[in-house]
Amino acid sequence: MSIFRSDGNFIYLNAPYCEFYIPMYYFDTSRRFAEDLSDKINVLGLFNVGIFENGKLKEMKTLNLPTRINIFVYDSELREVEMTNHEVLQCKVVKYLKDAKIMQSMIFEDEVNSKEYLKFITSGSLPRIIPYSKAAEIWRKNQELNGVNFGVSSLYLELILSVMFRNPNDLSQKFAKIASNDGVTDYDYAVASIRQICQYNSTFTALTFEDIDSMITTSLNKSRENAPERESPLEQIIKF
Repeated sequence: MSIFRSDGNFIYLNAPYCEFYIPMYYFDTSRRFAEDLSDKINVLGLFNVGIFENGKLKEMKTLNLPTRINIFVYDSELREVEMTNHEVLQCKVVKYLKDAKIMQSMIFEDEVNSKEYLKFITSGSLPRIIPYSKAAEIWRKNQELNGVNFGVSSLYLELILSVMFRNPNDLSQKFAKIASNDGVTDYDYAVASIRQICQYNSTFTALTFEDIDSMITTSLNKSRENAPERESPLEQIIKF
């Protein structure tokens, strides 16, 4: 049985009961993943959904609508919830009973939503609920939902994501380097901003970027610890 159903205008719950788990950090003004509008929540449609049967949690899935949606709110509470990535987060739990109207069935195309998603990627603020192996697929879906085509091969999108996802224990390394290691899951990554990647990549790259104080400190630490340096293409040109 499908969890949801549509009458062409709205989407309704088709299960006995479900909960939407929206992490409270989604509402931070610095992230802007969600906005509480009292009887509605405008939110990036990437969050966990709990499906219940006979009063017990049957399964938890991730809603995969990587664009802005408006969900109706009838009953909600604040509660700590263990996410699919095993993080325990304070969440706004939005509750729905069978046949409750959840949202409009039509998602309006808006290129602003794709620009916003690109900003989430480059600023290193993508929610960690996204599995690493599905990141490119989810990004393409965001563009499809908003009628946007960047006009580049999927290979370039995957290349950008491979750079943005980092080893949480060493931000100078891509997550791809450890992704196949035993015990490493699809969620054991860190997301970095373009600025951070420049900061941790090499001394030369760091010193040619902004916030010189922070970059010098990082570069001095790399030298003190004899950390490996990566030579940037620009550095090769200058030396030539």
